[in-house]
Amino acid sequence: MNSLDRLAFVASLASPTPLASPATPATPTSPAPSAALAARTALQCQTMGTSPQPQAQPGAVVTGRKGPWSPSEDQLLKSRVLKKGASDWVEKSRYVGTRTAKQCRERWYQTLNPDLNHAPITSDEGEIILEWVNHKGTQWTKIGRHLNGRSDNLVKNWYYGSKNRTKRREKASTSPTAQRSRPYSRESRNLRPLLDDAHERWQNQRLPGVETFHEVARIGAQRSRGCV
Repeated sequence: MNSLDRLAFVASLASPTPLASPATPATPTSPAPSAALAARTALQCQTMGTSPQPQAQPGAVVTGRKGPWSPSEDQLLKSRVLKKGASDWVEKSRYVGTRTAKQCRERWYQTLNPDLNHAPITSDEGEIILEWVNHKGTQWTKIGRHLNGRSDNLVKNWYYGSKNRTKRREKASTSPTAQRSRPYSRESRNLRPLLDDAHERWQNQRLPGVETFHEVARIGAQRSRGCV
């Protein structure tokens, strides 16, 4: 080895060896969603957008619409009351979204309550209603509770309907048409033949110079015309 090679070798030993830079960790990438997951997410978004069950929101505006209740409104109110109980009607109103608290309360107690009996009022129940009103007044709620499952509206409507039917019958029985068409009583039917016989004998009775009642009528008519 010559002197130049020896100097190059010594210089290489004296210079520091460069250190390798640490490797930068790779940033993990999130896997792409599968087609099934993407379809499911789209379906969920579509279903949530058309869901018929509104959620109660603080300060929600209730429209308070009038008219008959729709089946969807009845279902919303019934499911909410069965879940939360028959109280806090303001919350029920916000949940339904289209009816006031008073409307929701009346709808439940008059129609949707499963404990209500919607069958027609029986004759025995009708007698109880009439007696109660005559002695204690129009206590519709108490009467409904006493009859087990009758709403106060049903009791009230039956009572006033019964009164109107009674008035119509009384008016019909006192009308001139009803009086003319009323059949004879037993006493009148027994007297009728006697009256007919007396009338016939009076018509055929003989007067001086006159053969019959019809002859008297004929002579009177002639005199009125100046024929006699």
